[in-house]
Amino acid sequence: MPDLILIDGGRGQLNAALAGLAELGVEETPLVGLAKRQEEVYIPELPEPVLLPRHDPGLQLLQQIRDEAHRFAVSRHRRRRSARLLASRLDEIRGVGPRRRRALIERFGSLEGVRAAPLTELQGLLGPATGARVFAELRAEPTQPLE
Repeated sequence: MPDLILIDGGRGQLNAALAGLAELGVEETPLVGLAKRQEEVYIPELPEPVLLPRHDPGLQLLQQIRDEAHRFAVSRHRRRRSARLLASRLDEIRGVGPRRRRALIERFGSLEGVRAAPLTELQGLLGPATGARVFAELRAEPTQPLE
């Protein structure tokens, strides 16, 4: 278990975290909340927040921890979103990996462009077997009309 749990938020978030940890039976770990607006430090045992001077090393450490957690969460979210956006129906076709997918998109512009491409062009780019497979699989599925 950690030596301290830092909650990003004020009294409400701190109380919610305390309740959640109590449900899990984790009540011995110290917990504090850091509210961003005034950089108030909330401690469960104290009724009022602690206001540390802006240049207090303890406050600066808490801010750095919070900011690093934000940076980590945001970068992870962006990586997952990018991976989801880069996924393509082409990835599901046997014989089409990242290089061939990239070549298809560069040549035809989009999945719809690949779907509309003539068989001979697909075979010229991918080879006879893979070109025929891409042509057949993309032509076999119904297209979604734009509304």
